[in-house]
Amino acid sequence: MVFTLICIDLDFFVLLCRRQGEPPLVKGSMVWGNAVDFNEHAVKFLHQSTKTYGNVFTIRLINQFLTIVMDPHSFESLAKERNFDFDPIQKQVNWNVFSFVLIDPKKMVKDAVRNIRGKRLENGVKQFAQHLEDSCDLSAPQGDEEWSTCGLRNLASKTMFDAIFKSVFGRADGHDFNSAMAHKNFDIFHKYFNYFWLGMPKCLFPEAMKSLTELLVMPGSNDLLSRPDLSDYLRSSMEFMLEKGQTETDIKAHNLVYLHVNYNTFRVAFWLLNNLLEYPEATVALRKEVQEATEQHWDDESNSAVFTMKQVENLALISKYDTSSGTRVMLGCEQVFRASACPPRDI
Repeated sequence: MVFTLICIDLDFFVLLCRRQGEPPLVKGSMVWGNAVDFNEHAVKFLHQSTKTYGNVFTIRLINQFLTIVMDPHSFESLAKERNFDFDPIQKQVNWNVFSFVLIDPKKMVKDAVRNIRGKRLENGVKQFAQHLEDSCDLSAPQGDEEWSTCGLRNLASKTMFDAIFKSVFGRADGHDFNSAMAHKNFDIFHKYFNYFWLGMPKCLFPEAMKSLTELLVMPGSNDLLSRPDLSDYLRSSMEFMLEKGQTETDIKAHNLVYLHVNYNTFRVAFWLLNNLLEYPEATVALRKEVQEATEQHWDDESNSAVFTMKQVENLALISKYDTSSGTRVMLGCEQVFRASACPPRDI
């Protein structure tokens, strides 16, 4: 009874202390807030909250308050807002989820971003495109097979995630740490991500910890740095961490954070492919846009189409998915939905 009264008073206190102009607080459990609904089906919960509270609202996940902005057209202005600081979030994720502290993270990211501009960025995109084409070829029917059957998520894993994985860590065929193993364990680990992020003890989730242990068979820094096709970002960040005296465990944990970000890119790609299959008119429109853009930028001498980032961002349909992985989305859709009547062409 005492505990219940304290919870009621706390919930009332939170509502009472909200300042004028603050977004509305979504109603939820007095103990868990909105954590249960958010964990069960985040997208459904956020859409329902939008209908009730509008495009901007605050949710409570146990002891964490998050303000949600649902209007995708606000992304650019929010990203440029200097008063917003990502540093507290990265510290919370790094420690609560992956159990490490990154030394001087802002300088590391600044140096890494400077090192991957220009020609290196172009080479990285080309490398990803080649890995994606190879992965798609391996997933196609082999030999005398006319058809092969594969679930969409599994297909996205064997193509998009496999290409992302090799673009990040380089190729090491036959190593225990490979894209199939990483995807299987991240699928398990990701289910508990929000619990860890909120600070709940990891010992409560043995399945997740078993997956994390398997992911930590990742090669050490010396092995990865010796790979010529290691991503420039990972190379720069690992060299920075070694210079700062961080441990191999720290470096592996950081590399898993980076892979986790790219795992989310794969999830976005799966969501896009799922919706393109659900809405055939969208598939036709996207095929038409990619095909016309490819024809417009086609160069017979190099047998390829070359795009600047600005030109990719200006594509009407692609730009609606306003993500930092727009190029990957475009390449992935071009590979998977390439019109069969057209000869293969490289982007």
